[in-house]
Amino acid sequence: MSITTVTDYPCIGICVTPRATIRSVVDRNPRRWIVPIAVVAGLVAGIANVFGAFSLHHTDFEMRMISVTFSRMPGPMRLATAILWPLASVAFLYIDGSLTRWTGGLLGGTADTAEARAAAGWARVPLALFILACLVVELVLPRTSWVSYAILTPILIWALVIWFKSVAEVHRFSVWRGAAAWLIELLFLIGAVTIVETIVVLSVFPFLS
Repeated sequence: MSITTVTDYPCIGICVTPRATIRSVVDRNPRRWIVPIAVVAGLVAGIANVFGAFSLHHTDFEMRMISVTFSRMPGPMRLATAILWPLASVAFLYIDGSLTRWTGGLLGGTADTAEARAAAGWARVPLALFILACLVVELVLPRTSWVSYAILTPILIWALVIWFKSVAEVHRFSVWRGAAAWLIELLFLIGAVTIVETIVVLSVFPFLS
């Protein structure tokens, strides 16, 4: 008779023992459940955006980039665009997986794209919990309350550490390299967004002047 462990329930295990859970996931089937997870995480983010939970508390970089645009929309349009969040989340999952493989490879990592995508996908579970916490705080506490930061900051740190450990495990290196890989990806995305915004502004400005 086999012994059941927390890694047999990845949605729980990723929050408690992320490295062991991710190793179990990639050894069994790195592609299993990652798209549904991305859909659910995107749906949670879309609902949180409808209630304005991103107006003060931002999550990871891609959520912030999407929410900056959505947070400026009127209420009905926010509700309509909420259904796009799951699609955007799935699309970014594949982008994130490729970038995670690339940045980890720069630091000596050995993960292939499927394994890196699994790490990025399952790391969205605690991120979704953080988004839910943002939503609860937005609905319950005053927007400028220090209590909201006292509650959300440890949760965000916890979610980021799980992300670092997940990336570190699939690449078979230290959690510090996992954090460095995430930082390189973040800087790359900031640079890419800045370049695109600059091109758009330079293209539109002559028509506005």
